[in-house]
Amino acid sequence: MSRLPQEILDEIIDHNHNDRKALWASSLVSRACSDTSRRHLFSCIQLLIWAEEDIDNDTVPDLPPGHSCPNFHRLLAMSPHIAHLVISLKIYLPSSSRPLDTELYDPYLPSILSSLHRVRKFLLSGGPVVTDWDEFSLSFQDSLIQFWTTRQLESFILDGINADREIISPKPRGDAWSSLRHLALLWTDLDCFWNHEEGSVIPLQSLTIGGLKVVHHLTTALEKNVATFDVRQLRELNAILDVDEDFALFNRFLYSLSDTLEELCLDVTMTARDPGNPSTQPRSVKLDMSTLTHLQSVYLVVEAHGTGLIPWGGIPSSIQTIRILVILDTTLNVADSPWAALDTWLGDQLQNLVALKSVTIELHYGTSDCALCNCVCAVKNAVMSDEEVYAAVRREMPLLNERGLLSIRHNTRRLQWGAPGALHRWITGPEHLYKN
Repeated sequence: MSRLPQEILDEIIDHNHNDRKALWASSLVSRACSDTSRRHLFSCIQLLIWAEEDIDNDTVPDLPPGHSCPNFHRLLAMSPHIAHLVISLKIYLPSSSRPLDTELYDPYLPSILSSLHRVRKFLLSGGPVVTDWDEFSLSFQDSLIQFWTTRQLESFILDGINADREIISPKPRGDAWSSLRHLALLWTDLDCFWNHEEGSVIPLQSLTIGGLKVVHHLTTALEKNVATFDVRQLRELNAILDVDEDFALFNRFLYSLSDTLEELCLDVTMTARDPGNPSTQPRSVKLDMSTLTHLQSVYLVVEAHGTGLIPWGGIPSSIQTIRILVILDTTLNVADSPWAALDTWLGDQLQNLVALKSVTIELHYGTSDCALCNCVCAVKNAVMSDEEVYAAVRREMPLLNERGLLSIRHNTRRLQWGAPGALHRWITGPEHLYKN
């Protein structure tokens, strides 16, 4: 192995960057392999704010792999050079079954955060339920704020954090936040990021957002004079929208991105409804993408409760790929699904879609375990085989099928948002964030 050029060794190790067992093994082989292996091993650190006995005994369901604060603190004390390898830091808070006591981590977290100077990606997750910022100890709060306002972060994610704007508002200090390009706010108090008193406005390239009144907060963010972050130059937008959102306002927001947006992902969800009450039934979603002249790819997630959920608006000629994940009932008759309407919607615009390369229909059979943050369905149609389902869908979509653009596949999991194992989030009413 010592005869191989270092560049070849690095390529081999880079190829296994997701295989932690292989990386641990190669890091012990020789000095020539150790540097690259350790760079991959420690580039992303996940800190678990769980009791060590829970981590060791695997008593927390869906626990992501990671380090407890005391363990990682001891590791940095023994091997301080590891701190310079950490590029991405993710902090996960405990499950709702155990009360949050961040004071237990006050001796460790400030020291850990102060040593991580090269972090460019940061995530703080509230765990399976939305966690109030006020539940953190003052030392825990100060350590986090000091960390993310003094690092050149490129990606910042808050997931399931109900934050007080006056406490957590990231008011720019000098060049703080100037490197930020991706912002994600999921099940988070959105007001805490749209207002500031002084400093320059930071342009974003990518925004992921899901929570109460998403459209309202997106349109508020357009008011450049009050927004900390400028969303007018977005190239990528990922959003969870309820069908009761004001799509006229959302279309207006999309119009503001006409010259920049290249990738769009929308998960159109439904609140719980009373089948016998017409006033609670979904209204038709009118989504207009025709003004997005630079849009190249779109990914839509819809529920097959009727053709009203198909986004009937126009599509720009620049579009290259379209993916639509349709969530179905396991016993749903294929003929009752909106394939023909979908075929017509896209087929009528094919003449203008000169750049279109593919349309992918992903079929997901949802169960009571299917949620935005956690999907363990892994079921198939109870009446028909996959081949029969695919054939039936193709018959219902002749315009796309005959043009050779259509591909169909079964997806055992819906698109996932938020922390792993976040079972308790959904839409419960206007007074709450998404909770299940």
